[in-house]
Amino acid sequence: MDVPPEAVTAAAEVIAAQRRHLWDVDFCEVQALARAILEAAAPHIRVGTPLAEALSAVEAIDANLDARTSPEYLDQPLARRWARVAKVAEEAGEAIAALIACTGENFRKGVSGTEAELLGELADTASAAICAIQHHTKDKDLTWAVLSSALVKAQRRIGTVPGGAS
Repeated sequence: MDVPPEAVTAAAEVIAAQRRHLWDVDFCEVQALARAILEAAAPHIRVGTPLAEALSAVEAIDANLDARTSPEYLDQPLARRWARVAKVAEEAGEAIAALIACTGENFRKGVSGTEAELLGELADTASAAICAIQHHTKDKDLTWAVLSSALVKAQRRIGTVPGGAS
């Protein structure tokens, strides 16, 4: 499998950043480990997933979450709705923690995270939000309509950007 060198380097940097505070890391060893991890994961990594496939994944995730609902929640649809929305807040908190870590805002820890970790947490937040919408709509096309409507609304709010498009 041909893994782009920049992907290997990025993965190695993530691993090294996570381990740097524990012991001295040989970057070449980390890079080899990152390559092995990426090669093992490659069959499952897809860039540019078509919208229909992504929405089918959202539908499947929602159904799986419904099927694994805790027995205490089964007869409480409102509690189940709250749980899905609360998950978005939980993920947003993790994104904030990742931002603090990658910017060094916590002076006691310094820079202890990476941009890749931050982006991953932001993606987790977006994924949780989309799945919460799907939980409410139970219709992947309606979920996409709600999401795309929000994007269009945000675009309309920006108005004319100096030096950019309107």
